[in-house]
Amino acid sequence: MLPPPPYPIKTQPPPTAASPGASAAVEKFKRAFEANGIFMHVTTCWGMLCPENHDAHFNAILAKKALPPPLERDCGVWCSAFTYLDKRIPFMRMTFPYYEAHVAFVYDANPEVWQKMMCAAVADSSSTTRSCCACYDERFCPFPPWSDISQEDSGYCNNGACRDDDENCKQLAAGCGVSVWTASSEEQWGQCNEESISSGTCAMCKQPLWCDDGVNPFGYGATGGIKDANAWWKEFGRSDGAGNWGGERDWARQFFGARQCKWKRTQQQQFVDTVRLASNKYKTEGYSRDDPGMWNEVNMYYGPEDTHTEDVMWRNLLGIVYLHDGEDIDRERMFQLKDHFTALGHTVPMFSMFMDPWGDLTHWDLNTDIDITGPRYQLAEYNP
Repeated sequence: MLPPPPYPIKTQPPPTAASPGASAAVEKFKRAFEANGIFMHVTTCWGMLCPENHDAHFNAILAKKALPPPLERDCGVWCSAFTYLDKRIPFMRMTFPYYEAHVAFVYDANPEVWQKMMCAAVADSSSTTRSCCACYDERFCPFPPWSDISQEDSGYCNNGACRDDDENCKQLAAGCGVSVWTASSEEQWGQCNEESISSGTCAMCKQPLWCDDGVNPFGYGATGGIKDANAWWKEFGRSDGAGNWGGERDWARQFFGARQCKWKRTQQQQFVDTVRLASNKYKTEGYSRDDPGMWNEVNMYYGPEDTHTEDVMWRNLLGIVYLHDGEDIDRERMFQLKDHFTALGHTVPMFSMFMDPWGDLTHWDLNTDIDITGPRYQLAEYNP
């Protein structure tokens, strides 16, 4: 959802050896990571690319005097984005210079939580320009601020009030459809203009952009579908990134993952296989700032007064994590969250760990499982 920085990537030196022994909370975290994987959602940030309202979610949690806490809508008005991590894929954080985020909520990616997810993208996919074919963050919109494009819903998601049985509405609200960049430029699917998008009449905006649907011929299904990792790489591997900084670029085809298709929640294996293949391609063939954001993106529909989703995520919360190397403000925010939950009668574990920085695949190997409690990542309970 954010652009990569326009400068060379710096690597992180290996951390020191891990402390011996592990708490019950750490063991639970590790079991979830190795069995199901985890969903990570960073909250609050600092730096030039950090949105002005970055503290809104943090403040909303502290303002609510009951559990479960609210979730963060960061990829659309009814969309919450997560990164999926497990022992088979790069352990990489969505943090880079000019955008620093070092406090994260981590959830067990079990079937109950996956059922709440609407779609998965192999790389950062510009969901703020996909959700309801609106421009949630006008900084990344192809149309000027004075245009008629909505920041919430251009007429495709019933203003977020999706019925429980209306999966299509939820998927569109969660950013599973086309980006307005694609809708206004992809002629082969019936190109729409600003007026048709903003009036709710653009046919491209009315259905998800699946990699492989099997039934719906829309989008990539019209050419047989993106059925596996190799097909995904052939279509998007070098043509869905941020383009060339400082020079001319094809904005419509390379703007922040705008072309990318989405995997269904029932296609987890294809999703993970593609993340692994793409990561290995970048490791063996080279990765540049013109390529897609390395972190994957899994999106959840979080509707108005959606207490059921809050209950599910709270029930599967593994803890709050401090990601090295942040600032005092990050640790202070983590303690404030923990103290708030404790005051409401629930103890939430705090953890600390290292993650590889953006673009650094030095320590990842396709055939070696990640050990998050080992000397590289040092997952530990945070007890200063």
